[in-house]
Amino acid sequence: MIFLVLLPIALLWDLPASVWLSENASCLRPFAQTLSTSLGLPSLILLAFVIDRKRHKKKAITYSPLLYAELFTSLIVNSLKLSVGRLRPCLGVQENTAFAFFPFCGQNLCTSFPSGHTAAIFVYAVTFSYYLPQKRLLLYGIALFVSLSRLILLKHYLSDVLVGAYIGSSIALMVHTMLSSRYSPFLEEPYG
Repeated sequence: MIFLVLLPIALLWDLPASVWLSENASCLRPFAQTLSTSLGLPSLILLAFVIDRKRHKKKAITYSPLLYAELFTSLIVNSLKLSVGRLRPCLGVQENTAFAFFPFCGQNLCTSFPSGHTAAIFVYAVTFSYYLPQKRLLLYGIALFVSLSRLILLKHYLSDVLVGAYIGSSIALMVHTMLSSRYSPFLEEPYG
């Protein structure tokens, strides 16, 4: 429900936030690049292997709800990116075209909406928060910083990041709900 309130606000702030970031956040870009590509998502992927390894010590093939959530999220996000074709802020800010769309363009410059990095990091954060409830705040903090880094790097508008977070979180919650009511053949005990 809060998403429905935040999205129109984010759409109103897409261009002003991107213009402000392009003019004032250049000193943060090296840090944001490192966080977005080298620390955030890879560290959570490593955490997935650690958790999975501890839970399934003797099994070669293991089951992970993360796999399903990431697969569904990737399909939805990439379908939207291709069909919407929103111009990235690194171009849109200069031309003042926050709402320039080129559906089925296929070029990287036309794949701003929604943020795939944000969707993926929220899939990991939500999924891991079920495994590690005591680390929930840290997980969502990492997700928030990776999402902010996408804005600072002018790869996405605020609404792109918000929708990416919504898609990733929603699908992770959906997968958790579906699997928590079932017994997985690969786990020794029910998931959840």
